[in-house]
Amino acid sequence: MKTPHNGADLKKQKRASRKARRPTEAYCNYIYKLKKSSPAVKDTVAVPGWLRAELCTRVGTEAARLARLNRRGTITQREVCSAMQFMLLFSRQGKLRLQKWYIPLSDKEKKKITRELVQTVLARKPKMCSFLEWRDLKIVYKRYASLYFCCAIEDQDNELITLEIIHRYVELLDKYFGSVCELDIIFNFEKAYFILDEFLLGGEAQETSKKNVLKAIEQADLLQE
Repeated sequence: MKTPHNGADLKKQKRASRKARRPTEAYCNYIYKLKKSSPAVKDTVAVPGWLRAELCTRVGTEAARLARLNRRGTITQREVCSAMQFMLLFSRQGKLRLQKWYIPLSDKEKKKITRELVQTVLARKPKMCSFLEWRDLKIVYKRYASLYFCCAIEDQDNELITLEIIHRYVELLDKYFGSVCELDIIFNFEKAYFILDEFLLGGEAQETSKKNVLKAIEQADLLQE
């Protein structure tokens, strides 16, 4: 004969059952990336009921971040900009002036990638498209005077947002150095890296306001003095 359960025991059992079904952090990250990867995946992947709240929270966080960027008038794309893989800055003669890697690679692989991309970009005509497919990535580049800014992004990422990021970085360099040129990058490369680190974090734009970035750089200059 079953013993009757009171209301408190039933509530404890329900709480324990919900806690046992709580998703792990790794599984939440997997489903979240899967759901926002492409429209086709969004429609075909079924999400369990106990995971919907977690996904809604994360999507809401991303939407809030995009709203802040939109209010500043810099990034108007409705999708979240994914992180770039690396950025290269080189001259018309193929001399590397700046490099920033956001993925773990060996020195040998970095040199191979740099040599291959420099040759590929320099061989292209000026009127050709600034986007090209390379391996399993997408290359976005733009020339400013005698310097080429080259970035690698994933295949599903937005090229126009990457072009906007490149242009914003050039604007920051121009504001700091005053009509920046190749010699400024050569003799003040540590400042160029510092500006890039203030602007990008892990390959994503962390601060889109030029005033805030330049203010942080000025404060760092005062500390050095």
